[in-house]
Amino acid sequence: MARSFLTVTDIGREGFLSLLSEAEALKRRSRLTMRRDAPLEGRLLGLLFQKPSTRTRVSFEVAVERLGGRALYLGWSDLQLGRGETVA
Repeated sequence: MARSFLTVTDIGREGFLSLLSEAEALKRRSRLTMRRDAPLEGRLLGLLFQKPSTRTRVSFEVAVERLGGRALYLGWSDLQLGRGETVA
């Protein structure tokens, strides 16, 4: 049965160890099933965000790297859209 918790102490030592074990198993499985052909190999993807979000940015950067590409993060303040430049 799924449970929610706010702190590690809510699940106790055994629950915590079980959670770590499950996380390790998931990580192993993802490595085994990850696509070997690297569909983004040799590609550079620009990540444009209007609002800063560390979790979203890091998630996309990790995903791009796992698929063989490179990510370039550009924050909204890095863009010159107010001066007539377009995103395209």
